Amino acid sequence: VIQLGFVPATAYLFNHFSIAAFFLNIPVIILAGYIIPLGILLIFLSYVGGFLFDFLAFFTELLLQIMIYINTLIGQLAFSSINVISPSFSVLFLSYTILFFLSSEVFWISVRRRSYRRIIRVILFFIVIATFIPLIMYEDLVKPDIVFVDVGQGDCMHIRTPSGKNVLIDGGGKTDYDVGKNILMPYLLKNKVPKIDLALVTHLHDDHYRGIASLCNLMTVEKLGIYEANRLKQDDILQETGLDLDNLVYLNKGDRIKVDDDVWIDVIYPPSYSKEEYKEILNEDENEYSLIMKVYFKDISILNTGDLGFEGEEKIIEMYYDYKDNILKADILKVGHHGSRYSTSDIFLDIVKPKVAVIQVGNNNFGHPHTDVIDKLEKRDIMVFRNDLGRCNFNAY
Repeated sequence: VIQLGFVPATAYLFNHFSIAAFFLNIPVIILAGYIIPLGILLIFLSYVGGFLFDFLAFFTELLLQIMIYINTLIGQLAFSSINVISPSFSVLFLSYTILFFLSSEVFWISVRRRSYRRIIRVILFFIVIATFIPLIMYEDLVKPDIVFVDVGQGDCMHIRTPSGKNVLIDGGGKTDYDVGKNILMPYLLKNKVPKIDLALVTHLHDDHYRGIASLCNLMTVEKLGIYEANRLKQDDILQETGLDLDNLVYLNKGDRIKVDDDVWIDVIYPPSYSKEEYKEILNEDENEYSLIMKVYFKDISILNTGDLGFEGEEKIIEMYYDYKDNILKADILKVGHHGSRYSTSDIFLDIVKPKVAVIQVGNNNFGHPHTDVIDKLEKRDIMVFRNDLGRCNFNAY
């Protein structure tokens, strides 16, 4: 019963449900029933010593080793624990009120008197109250929004649509730290995200791709979108992500992804090339061939530039120079390459004309974001948000 009482709180605070705990309780309680009194007895016998002390100490240590072995054995089973999304306050309220009621004297008196209607009325009363909690606590509702997730020195953009679909653009990552397990997974579970409908990776550098690759092994990712040049790395990608070939989507300029009624994503760069040219691209600086995507989220438009630098910006400007409509114009600009001094040129800013700029940056030795970039943005009265200074999220509803 005590273990059952911990389940809702553990799920809410740690997004974790231990199935093994229910099986472990019985042997652990039995063993603890011997270990605790033996431990107390050994305290007093330690002043005397002798054979009896040595024997009981050996026996107590043996029981402890058995307990640890059982715990380790069951804990290693695949089904020993599962990750769960944070339950709502309604579920927490309902769980604990019903649990307390079932443990109360009122419940057992009602059972003895066979007053089952009374029991049902009380439980229905709790259910009615629980249904009104989301109306009182608005934050308990899942809201459509765009969040630039703080993954340290890396990029990650989370889009939640009005119908509840979830899209990630990049996922940060490091070689010596599992961002997918330690940052993305807890963030998504805490925000009630059971799966990722679409993950898009601008390019395969660690600080954009490795977190997504890790997440694919931890959570259901329906589709993974990457630049077409990465067909040449297909086997490595499938091995790293654990996905099937059907889960991969190859993208290039001109592709449109319809996510929801008011949400879609246009790929505006890079274009398609030959296989030989793709080999050259992957051997060069992948930053300049980042997937550049324009996100339309109801009345908001966001231009995500990956790690694009001056060279890539010039190519895009030249590519769309003769277009009647300014395709590059956006309300929000995800600044290229974490605010590097070699990205975000004056002419690029004048064409995009953003009202808001987001710089995804963490502790680094590269001087990101560079003061030149900040000066360019402030000179144009563009509002700047930085992940190293706080959370960045936008709501169009």
